[in-house]
Amino acid sequence: MTKRFMLGVVGVVLLCGAGTASAVENVKINGYASFGATYLDMPEKGKEHGLQAWDSFIPGKFSTDPDIRAALQFAAKINEKLDFNAQLFGRPTEDEFKAHLDWVYLSYHLTPQVDVRVGRNKTPLFLLSDYIDVGYAYPWVRPPQEVYSSSIIESLNGVEIYYKNKFGGWRGIAQVYFGSNADETTVPQEQLTSLPTPGTLGDITPTEFSVYGAKGVNLSLSSDILTLRAGYFNAEVDAEDFSAVTDNVTLVTAGASLNWNNLVVYTELFQRDSEANINRLFPNQKGHYATFGYRFGKILPYVTTAKLSDNGNPVGADYGTPLTQKSTAFGVRFEMGDGADLKFEVQNIKPGEGSRGLFVTDPRTMTEPQNDANLYSIVMDVVF
Repeated sequence: MTKRFMLGVVGVVLLCGAGTASAVENVKINGYASFGATYLDMPEKGKEHGLQAWDSFIPGKFSTDPDIRAALQFAAKINEKLDFNAQLFGRPTEDEFKAHLDWVYLSYHLTPQVDVRVGRNKTPLFLLSDYIDVGYAYPWVRPPQEVYSSSIIESLNGVEIYYKNKFGGWRGIAQVYFGSNADETTVPQEQLTSLPTPGTLGDITPTEFSVYGAKGVNLSLSSDILTLRAGYFNAEVDAEDFSAVTDNVTLVTAGASLNWNNLVVYTELFQRDSEANINRLFPNQKGHYATFGYRFGKILPYVTTAKLSDNGNPVGADYGTPLTQKSTAFGVRFEMGDGADLKFEVQNIKPGEGSRGLFVTDPRTMTEPQNDANLYSIVMDVVF
């Protein structure tokens, strides 16, 4: 662990436990971690030829970095009405293990059903948004990228109103949130879709952007076996490199999950619309996936099909070019006792015609042309 990570841990613990000894006793700490390895089978190997995952880069060779991550979560009850929550999250980078406060907020219990949260929260866009890094919580090695890569921002600084209630055998949740985030980076999708000279990488450079006036709603209804959810997100985005000033981005999502006897099903879809110059960073896209699994004791084999498509994006030099691809994944999850699992997954990924998909380098531009690539992954997840 780096000094930065340890200082972060100490800082959060002191913040949670500041005050009397009785306050320290109210602090709860838990965490999770994942450790894995990937091999991306492409004709040309090297870290330049890889895959853009939703929160990391998978190089075109054997690697242990993409699926290694760890976090500590802190919860402190300040008084009967006020709670403090934070998560310190870390993962490897090229030269060190970096950690940061992924979310940190105060929660005021307005009524038994309504909380008001102030601070930094995960943006609730998908089924897994609240626990997207907790690998133990879902069947895959990583969530399907054809949907989860569509989010322009993972966390927002602002205010969230969280409502929960029970309706017979159903549990309902409604979240309304407002916020901003002025310190984000992304790889422009227009750069990822312009095919370079065969065997070259092209000009792939991350760019900075800021999100202001973000607002959204997340609705969820669940029983013991079924969860249904829908969400809406809208924000104004600035990106100086693309002359984008308060350009509008809208994301609409929906999903469902089923855990009935031994049957496991997940499915989600999204549609994104972007106006003016910000379309060059975030073109109009749509996508979906479906996962089907069947549990045999401690073993859960599953299959996932997914597709990322154009969503009627305007054509021209002033607009971005949507990414397109489809994939099929076969995997097995094995329960290793309480709080631990081991997963194996093989994914075949095929970019759409004229697109790199989520690859940095299109397999079809290389000296040994092929129209797809295979990603082999193994990961162990733990919660504690």
